[in-house]
Amino acid sequence: MGQQYGLEQVGAVDPPFTLAIMASPYPARFKMPSMSSYDGSTDADEHLENYQAYMLIQNANETALCKAFCLTLTGTAWQWYRRLIPGSISSFKQLAAPLQPCSWVRRHGRWRQHTCLGSNKARANH
Repeated sequence: MGQQYGLEQVGAVDPPFTLAIMASPYPARFKMPSMSSYDGSTDADEHLENYQAYMLIQNANETALCKAFCLTLTGTAWQWYRRLIPGSISSFKQLAAPLQPCSWVRRHGRWRQHTCLGSNKARANH
């Protein structure tokens, strides 16, 4: 599927986005966010808020919000992104939704058994 989108390099990730998102262009003069990467170990809401604020300044459309987000991920968060089902994401809200449990647990100071980035973890006082 990677070749369908011109992603012919070795190890290309099939995008999780619908054809409508993939076919839509970036806004004119779009620049990638210059921000810290999110690795899944910090507050996801903070990363999402920073990302959305930067993208707002760039006048980014839904396409840019979706397509560029993966470039702000690393480590566990990148591995989570790679496991998303190709063609399954139709909006940035849908893409960001699985990150919300990560933020709630971190804010309350204790890890409890929950699903965070697709893996069940039981931790105490992380």
